Amino acid sequence: MKKLFVICAFFLLQACTPAPPPEVSMDTRMEQLPQHFVIKKPTSAPPYKTVLVFHGARKGDAWDARYKAVTDEIVNNGYAAIFVDMFKSRGQTGHAVFKGKILPKETSGDVMLAIEWAKTQDWIDTKNIYAWGYSFGGATLMDALVYSKPGLKPLGLLDRPTKGAAGLNAIALISPWCKKDVYGFNIIASTHQNFGIKVPTLAVIPLKDTVSDQKLCQTIIARNIKEGFPAEVLKLDGAKHRFMFKTDAQGRSEPEYDAKLAQKMKNKIFSFMKEMQK
Repeated sequence: MKKLFVICAFFLLQACTPAPPPEVSMDTRMEQLPQHFVIKKPTSAPPYKTVLVFHGARKGDAWDARYKAVTDEIVNNGYAAIFVDMFKSRGQTGHAVFKGKILPKETSGDVMLAIEWAKTQDWIDTKNIYAWGYSFGGATLMDALVYSKPGLKPLGLLDRPTKGAAGLNAIALISPWCKKDVYGFNIIASTHQNFGIKVPTLAVIPLKDTVSDQKLCQTIIARNIKEGFPAEVLKLDGAKHRFMFKTDAQGRSEPEYDAKLAQKMKNKIFSFMKEMQK
């Protein structure tokens, strides 16, 4: 009976384990990704300090009313904003994440390629490129840091930029998505592996989050800080996962929105970015 249970458990795990994505070259992926960027620029003269925005996951398109507001906020503070649509560039929506077909271990490559693309644009101040990652986007950024270690590369890429994600001045992780392994299957590389490069990082942790395991997020950040990684943690008591959004994806009022805590977060992030400016 015990042997039968083990065999059944094995086949159940095999059925639940997502298949790895097909591998493509860096050049092929670079042709796909920028087509789906949403770019916003200040009215001042270029070049612009620029923020790459990595979105969360919902069962629909990535770009919605929430990210329009986020990118507008970034531009109003004097930065250009590039919304990196990790789903549409794969011919997918957020449904694929919930089916296990797209993982941060794969989208981490989009971080590296978005940086490489930004470095080639004459309207971007290439000495001042930053990244914000919300929820799934936060996990994506953390895995990009992991796979920037020499000898490693994101899933789905045959090759990667030599410096990985090292071209960023600073990173803001907002309500990052952290999750333990599921039946032994590793979903997020940073759960176990340390970051491979040092990029100043601000982790915004909502303490009433019921979507992400924020205790695990804190453990991951603390573990890397112990190894010399330059990170700060902003803990927001009472904040829930979507505290930063005034509206939901359709533009309706967001029940989890906390205006005071959202403003506190924005003040801290823009201050942090200014400190890291070159």
